[in-house]
Formats: sequence, C-alpha cells, structure tokens
Amino acid sequence: MANVELTPTSLCGANDGDGCGGVFPRKVEDGLCARCAMLSTLTEGTEEWSKYQAYKQCRSCGKTWKYMTGQTCGSCTLSGGRPLTGPPPANPPQADKAQLAADAANLARGHALSARLTKSGAPAFAPGGPLAGGKTSGSTTLPSTQVMYPLESTYAPTHTRKNKPSSTEILIERANCVRSEENSQVTISWPDDPLRTEFATISHGLFAMGRTKRVYELRIQDDEQPYVAKRFFKVRTGENNLITAEENEDFLECELIRLQVLDWFIRSFLKHAGPDGVNVEHHKCTSSHFYDFKFLANLSYLLTLDITVSEAFLIHEIGDPSDPSGLPSEDPNTSVWLVEPKRTRSVRKFCGTLGHPERNDKVGKTIAALCHWIYVSTRKTEVYADIQGSFMTIDGQETLILFDPMAHTVDQDSGVGDHGEEGIQRFLSEHQCNYICQGLGLVPIADMNDLSKNVQTDTDASNEDSD
Repeated sequence: MANVELTPTSLCGANDGDGCGGVFPRKVEDGLCARCAMLSTLTEGTEEWSKYQAYKQCRSCGKTWKYMTGQTCGSCTLSGGRPLTGPPPANPPQADKAQLAADAANLARGHALSARLTKSGAPAFAPGGPLAGGKTSGSTTLPSTQVMYPLESTYAPTHTRKNKPSSTEILIERANCVRSEENSQVTISWPDDPLRTEFATISHGLFAMGRTKRVYELRIQDDEQPYVAKRFFKVRTGENNLITAEENEDFLECELIRLQVLDWFIRSFLKHAGPDGVNVEHHKCTSSHFYDFKFLANLSYLLTLDITVSEAFLIHEIGDPSDPSGLPSEDPNTSVWLVEPKRTRSVRKFCGTLGHPERNDKVGKTIAALCHWIYVSTRKTEVYADIQGSFMTIDGQETLILFDPMAHTVDQDSGVGDHGEEGIQRFLSEHQCNYICQGLGLVPIADMNDLSKNVQTDTDASNEDSD
C-alpha cells in the first residue's frame, strides 16, 4: 500500500476543511470517507454519533464495520489492497513466454520455406484433395489448440458520459443590496415590483457541503455565468438542530452583509497602502536583523496579485419551495438562497474561526495585516476570521477572491460563527505583527493591550483619589 498512487479520490476531505485527511487507496468517490460522511450528518456528542465513531474503519476503502477485527475489511484483504482499477494482469514466467513465441515463429518460417522450395500445393490428404475422403475445408473440424496460459483481459471500460442529477426550474427574485461607501452601512430589501423575476434551474445534487451550509449548482436564464446557491441547514447541536425558513433568511443576510463590509474594508486597506497613503523609508525588526533596504507601503509593490471579495446576492423562490431547499411545499415564497459565481474547488485558508497562525508568505502576511487593519478601523470592536479564498486569473491578472468570512464582534451579532469577546481575544493573543503591519503604521497589538491596561490603571487610580 506504500506504493499506491495518491489521487483526489483516495483522499478524505472537503472544501471547508471537513474530513480526517486520511488516504484510502480503494475509496471510489471524491470527498469525505464513509466515516466522516456519516459523522457529518449526525449531531456531535450524541449517543448515535459516539457509537458510530467507535466503529473500526478499513484502512484501505475507508468503510466502517461494527465488528471488524483486522486493519482491512474482507473485500480489501482478498484484493491485496489494490486500487479498484480492474483485475490484476496475468503474469506467466517471462522465460516461458519468450520460448513459446520463438517456437511458434520458427515453425511458421519452416512451413513457409518448405512450400517455396517444393513449389507444391496442398498435400493430397488435405481438405479438398484426392485423399481427403470427399471432405472440404468447410466441413473439417479441428481440435482446439491447447495453450499453457489462457488469455486474460485487463480491459476496464471508461464511461465518459456521467448521469447528471436531476434539476428543477424555479422562478426567482433578487434582493436589493445597497452599501454606503462612506461608512460601510449595508441595507437589504426585497423589491415590490412583481415583474422583476427570472427563471433559473437548480440542481438536486449537492455541489459541496460544510458543517452548517449546503451548496447547489444554479443556472439563471440568459446568464452565461454558472452560479452556486447556498443555504443553511443547521447551526446548532442537539436534537432540534434544523433551522427554520426565517432563521435561514436572517443568517444569509448576515453572510451577505459580512461580504459587503469586508469588501469595503479591503478597498480602504488598499487605498491606505497605495501611493497616496503612508510611505515608509525603512524599519527595524524586533530581532537582531536590520532591514537596510527602502520600500513603500504599497501593495502594488508587495503583491503580484489583486485581492477582492466574491460577488454575491440574495434570491428567493416564488411559489412552492424546490426540493433542494428542504422546506415543506405548504410554505410558499419562503426559500431564500445566497448566490455566488461558481469557482474552482481549490481553496486556500488563511485563518480559522478561532485560529490565526503566523504566515511566512507575502499573501498570508498581507491577510494578517488586513485583519489588524480591520480591528483598528472598527475601534477594537470587530475581528474578521475564517478568511479563505481561491486564486483565479481575471483579465490576465492573478486575483485572490475571498469568500465565506466570519466575524467576531463585541455585541456578538454578526451571524453564524460569531464568538464575541472570545473570538476577539483569540486574535489578540495569536496575531503576529509583520513588516506590512509596520509599513502601514499600525500600532502593534501588544502595545494596544499594554495601553489599554495603563488607561484602566489610571482610571482606577483617579477613582480612588476621588473617594
């Protein structure tokens, strides 16, 4: 199994980081292994979840078995752990194969040479000859040739046409989303005009699934751009973990607002780092190394790519909800989706919901500086987290498109994944300021914390004096 070629199919994982990351050579479907796929449908911590997690897992195909005793299941043991690529080829000894081929060639050459030298036709006893007893070649029955090694085919058909999942045509309406360029305030409303509707087709097959959201492919009539439609299906643990149509709409509005506000912050960040922003001649690291070069705090010099936020908009289905919505048919006009352009499945994650690791590459350091910038710009009331994106080439320019961000706010009201003060404190304790933070003139996080402590101490002292 050590020589098995790794393929995307053999790896357990999903776009959002779900999965165990294991390698299962005989796994036949992309995405999560059988255990992770089942656990993702169960509520963590329940008795059923604990029972299923305790089942043994085959290290070859990834399936779980309640009473399996070995490291692999019976099917994988019989196959020797080979990937499912067809039966093993016949492997007779090479010396025997070569001898058979040489003997057959020599015999054929001998018959041909004899016929040319004697210039004689077929022998008299051959079919059709005078001594053949009236038999013709058509009535002659010859015994089958016995061979040492019967032919074994290793052919495995490749079917290029896949059965596409069924889809449903729906009538949709887009929400209005307006953002103030002055202060980032976002307003979302649904139009009153019944004529502003469009036809779309939504696939029944899952395109992707995370811990809280499910994603389906979407096509809008007269629009060549392929889209994906997202909805929430659970946001909490426990028996009653399914969400209502109203909760889904509220959470999706929060998702759209976070995208719009992050886009506003990035524009402000890039403007501040541009030629008209702060110019830095040099700086000194906290270590013993001194950077004696000069640079501008300008991302056009620091990066070779653009950073932007994914386009997104809200739609709701008019009439009975579609099957992918998961809503009952007796609740018309309640199915709401967050729609984004369909991107590559290749995703790079820069930080987690509650984790902000230090990055050594230029792009990672820039994202870390962006988070620092947002914390300062919001007067220490908000931190963006779970920042991830895909690299794409747009008009010949390499571009990083960010999507699905989370935020931690003092009021803990930004939507799913907001851990409030806990999330903010995790950022403050893990963020490592880098040369981009310094080049932008941002006060180091450590100094902010010390300043806050000094202000608090002075305030306490003043209160004691007044007493």
